[in-house]
Amino acid sequence: MKEYNRKKLYLKRALFYGMLLLLLVFTAGSAKKAYEGRRMQEDIAEKILRFHVRANSDGEADQALKLKVRDAVGKEMGELLQDAKTAEERRIFRTSRRRTERRKNRLHLLQEIFAEEISKKDMGFYQRMKESKYWHEDKKDINGNMPELPYALFADDGFTDKDYYKKYPTIFHLRYALATNTTDKPDIRLLYLALHHIIKHRGHFLFEGKKLSEVKEFSTAIEALVQQAEEQEIDLKSLTQEEVLTQLEHIMSDAQCTKSDKKTQVSKLIVGTDKQKQKQEKAIAALITGCTVKLSDIFADPELDKEEISKICFSDNGYEEKEVEIESVLADRFLLIAAAKGVYDWTVLHDILGDARFLSEAKVKTYEKHRDDLRKVKQLLRMDKEVYEAVFGVSEKNEANYSAYIGMAKKNGKKQPIEKKCSQEDFYKFLKKQLDAVFTDIKPDAVKIGMVASAELIHVIAERLSFYKPKFIVVDPVMVSTSGSRLIEEDAVAALQNELLPMASVITPNIPETEVLTGTKIDSKEKMEQAAQALYNKYETAVLCKGGHSIEDANDYLYGADGGNWLESKRIDNENTHGTGCTLSSAIASYLAQNCELTDAVIKAKEYISGALADGMDLGQGSGPLNHAFRFNPSKN
Repeated sequence: MKEYNRKKLYLKRALFYGMLLLLLVFTAGSAKKAYEGRRMQEDIAEKILRFHVRANSDGEADQALKLKVRDAVGKEMGELLQDAKTAEERRIFRTSRRRTERRKNRLHLLQEIFAEEISKKDMGFYQRMKESKYWHEDKKDINGNMPELPYALFADDGFTDKDYYKKYPTIFHLRYALATNTTDKPDIRLLYLALHHIIKHRGHFLFEGKKLSEVKEFSTAIEALVQQAEEQEIDLKSLTQEEVLTQLEHIMSDAQCTKSDKKTQVSKLIVGTDKQKQKQEKAIAALITGCTVKLSDIFADPELDKEEISKICFSDNGYEEKEVEIESVLADRFLLIAAAKGVYDWTVLHDILGDARFLSEAKVKTYEKHRDDLRKVKQLLRMDKEVYEAVFGVSEKNEANYSAYIGMAKKNGKKQPIEKKCSQEDFYKFLKKQLDAVFTDIKPDAVKIGMVASAELIHVIAERLSFYKPKFIVVDPVMVSTSGSRLIEEDAVAALQNELLPMASVITPNIPETEVLTGTKIDSKEKMEQAAQALYNKYETAVLCKGGHSIEDANDYLYGADGGNWLESKRIDNENTHGTGCTLSSAIASYLAQNCELTDAVIKAKEYISGALADGMDLGQGSGPLNHAFRFNPSKN
């Protein structure tokens, strides 16, 4: 019996301790869940808004009212929170705000520096500049009174806003004039306006303290990159070798080559035999050519993948907004990124400058090119008043014409703003309608296409030409000037090659354009022949490769279905050669429309060009135009 009682006691104790152990396990589990719950709650506490509606009682009416309040408030809050910003958006906003504040501080400092001297010249200049964005009736002078003169900036007896804008149509005209003026002391106000624009749009200062002529040297940017790469134990010294440097510069300066193609070509030069470094070297090749790159690939550091900004791309419009945070993450390693940005910026600068000495000079050339092209278009369209008004007038039908596109039109001899502007897309739709109007009225037998700056416009032209199918299409692929300056957007080049060139009857590239289209250097007659044949094989269209004065006088090479032949011309000693290429392609189109065979059309066009060159007109400064009407000159008959 005692043994039985003892066993019974042991069983009770075992049961008790087992229950206790289970209780402890359960309690520990509950405590763990509670702890995790509290921790999760703490983590998200600052990230969420919790809304709780309490009723006055558990009664049916109060509970129903509670639900109505909950639903109404929830709907209202939902609409409000639609505009809530993500962490990325808030970061960009903060960066942009800081950038704006820094800009304001710089401009305020500039104003302080110039204040004393400007006050001697014009006490009210700063005030007029501040008020310049307002309508005249909303402006006030330094004394709080409405100014008597309507001028925004200049109100001198002999110099007003009209005089200023006549002399300097854009701020770049002013900057260029000041940069090239070595004799006259400039008006202090003009100097302030130029510096104000430079500081407000300050651009890139990686090469601080260096002259623009030095920055234009490709080797300067490459040396900085090689040095910083060495700090990260990446050997890029081969890039400083003269032959490799020349190849690299040629690739980077090729404005018509896509980013991906550049990356591939640059990788072949950069990537060495060390397999451990090849991934980093490929990343640098992608970085300097404007492609997207992971920071972890550049620095061989997987931890960088965990950062909020783990990828960068110099060609991304938002890169500048991210730069401060990237620098804070990378610390000293950011110097390599800055050096790589210097190489990329050299490419951008090269595209903008071309053969110009200053940025302002390049911008002035672009302005003048647009002005001349626009003037030619207007002269052509004035032949039909109705068509001219449809394109450049104030449309009563709210059509997306040129005036609506730029937001300005001339009415009764005065320029006036247009309230309802149109988008670029709408403007292209308008141009499509104009093409339709031309082809459905008197269908042209031959169409000549010159410079088309954007891919979108090329799409419109190609689609309409494909629809109407004119008998002859002459394409002058104006992409690069004879000086090497880029003339059209990068994406437009691909559209030109894929859409317009294959449908052409003949294309008329000059030497630089032929080099872009073939990817080969042309420095002899043999290479010119090979390039023309290559283009014929690629696009299945006749090719007139214009030698100009680059290859033995003014000799051109025509290659078509019957093979190739040289069309020779004597060089005409005349500086007035503006528009030679455009005129030649237009003349070819004109003779093709008269049912001339291609070779005869080109020969006659070259004869016409020779006559127009020989009778070139000395108009204005610099290179003047050809005399297109030379055959009507009595002295020449």
